[in-house]
Amino acid sequence: MRIFFYFIIAFFFVGCASTVEEVKPVEPSVAKKVIKAPELKQVEVKEQTKIQELQPITVVKAEIAKVEAVKIAKVPTHAMRVKSMKIKSSPLEYVSKDLSKTDNTILELPQNTSNISEVVQFDNENFDEVVDIFINNCKSATTRKMYGSLCDSALHVSDKKVFIKKNFKLYKILDNQKDEGVLTGYYEPELHGSLTKHDKYIYPVYQKPLKSGMESVVVNTETNSSTTQNNSRADVNNLNTPALCYVDNKIDEFFLEIQGSGRVNLDTNKTLYVGYNGTNGQKYTSIGKYLIAKGYMSQDHMSLQDIKAWAHKNPDKIDSVLNQNERVVYFKQRDSTNVTGSLGVPLTPMRSVAVDSAYVPLGSMLLIDAQDYAHSIKNIVFAQDRGAAIKSAVRADLFTGYGKEALAIAGNLKAKLKMWIFLPKVQMQ
Repeated sequence: MRIFFYFIIAFFFVGCASTVEEVKPVEPSVAKKVIKAPELKQVEVKEQTKIQELQPITVVKAEIAKVEAVKIAKVPTHAMRVKSMKIKSSPLEYVSKDLSKTDNTILELPQNTSNISEVVQFDNENFDEVVDIFINNCKSATTRKMYGSLCDSALHVSDKKVFIKKNFKLYKILDNQKDEGVLTGYYEPELHGSLTKHDKYIYPVYQKPLKSGMESVVVNTETNSSTTQNNSRADVNNLNTPALCYVDNKIDEFFLEIQGSGRVNLDTNKTLYVGYNGTNGQKYTSIGKYLIAKGYMSQDHMSLQDIKAWAHKNPDKIDSVLNQNERVVYFKQRDSTNVTGSLGVPLTPMRSVAVDSAYVPLGSMLLIDAQDYAHSIKNIVFAQDRGAAIKSAVRADLFTGYGKEALAIAGNLKAKLKMWIFLPKVQMQ
């Protein structure tokens, strides 16, 4: 970020937690083949543009020196003073709050230099779609706090590529000085069920119970005292927890909890759209790690599809495996057919990601570059959701949509990830 005059920082930092580095856009001529998003419906905004097929952007090699960096450093609470840093219309103070798991993390803008080997080509991006989603994102107060007047300016632009390049700077996100993390995928699953328990429809999709139904009383007979604790998955299954509906497959119901939303095709030929409505308060535990530790499966064959295949062959072990994850997700009926994330706006396939909002603020516009043996994904995306398994700064879960193609991508996606954040160009006073 360009600094137009000097300013004084009135505190010392202890330990660096995470860093983001500015990357200036350039326009190389070569683009790689990447995954393309499915055709999307038109988004209703004040300036309406038909959304076209998602086009990728490409990250290429170059050398850039003398780049400003934004550093995040942990400091003692008593040293928290930011009065000396005056930023006009800046999102940085807000970002610093979301980038911190405690109140002991702040932002600094030092005038240092660094060498960056990745720069961005924008020629192949679909900027009509990007700006339309940005406008829709701005319906969230969280996004408006970050991007301010740009939310209004986006409504009146004719050249949307120029709007992005003129008004934003791109900063690489680092995690303890490391720029590489992991990209996984999630999707909207389809299940088969009934509103009543009968025949093959015997596995409940739970509603959120009353507070009294979420805890159990534990009695200590030696001290004649009692305490309450959150019910585990096994407890929830053994209690009269209310059900929203019943489905015909226990593993499908479990993965519905992992995805957070889905569609249940009812035996009445209607569709019930369900969405996340809280948990039983227990910590999330990956059953994949447990399956590997027990020798049931290998690291090389650990996709969603692989787990389902293993469960089909080992029905006697399913309950013991699923109970390793004591967290139960409760559901409610969705008002809309659209899947909505934590930001409160509808998710867009291949454009929406879940992030760890302790590091990456919800509502932010991001660039991801992810590569593995089967995928090459290079898109501008938006942080619109959270996930229990999404932890650390350079970590994202890509929403791939609904249907078999979405399942195929999400179920097998585990790619090395680099990530950048778009922040407004601001003037330092």
